[in-house]
Amino acid sequence: MAARVCQIVFGRKRIVHGRARDEPGFIHRSGVAWIGQSVLVMSSRDAEELATRLRSLGVRVAMAPVTIPHTSLDASGGRVRSMLDDAEWERLSTLYNGWINDVADVLQGLATAAQDAERSVEGPPIARAVVADLRTRIEAPIGELTDRTNTLTVEMAKFQA
Repeated sequence: MAARVCQIVFGRKRIVHGRARDEPGFIHRSGVAWIGQSVLVMSSRDAEELATRLRSLGVRVAMAPVTIPHTSLDASGGRVRSMLDDAEWERLSTLYNGWINDVADVLQGLATAAQDAERSVEGPPIARAVVADLRTRIEAPIGELTDRTNTLTVEMAKFQA
């Protein structure tokens, strides 16, 4: 799924009948700015289209309206200039990336534990039901952590606006 998401967002080259063909991604559209990580700024129309395509793949999507003054865009009209100096942005980025890595490790550990528990149960139906309940209870915080991390990513983008 991650590869397909990258193709939609960043585009790809395909070989069709021996000829290379570019398939531009959303970042190549006029008025779309790639802030970094998984944050894009675009019109609400483009955002809805992208969200629909990503959700059809089972991707969790967070969106928030932001206002970016024209003076905050670089000369190309694309990338947004930071309101933080380089040292502040580096510190914030380091904290954010550390958080993302920690959350990913926790989520992977929870998912692995749930899968291991399901595989280990071959006994009576009550044991399988207990493990299924455990998996359901684990999946809820995984979804919440994912949603909160997506929201954090969107909020981080506002620092660059």
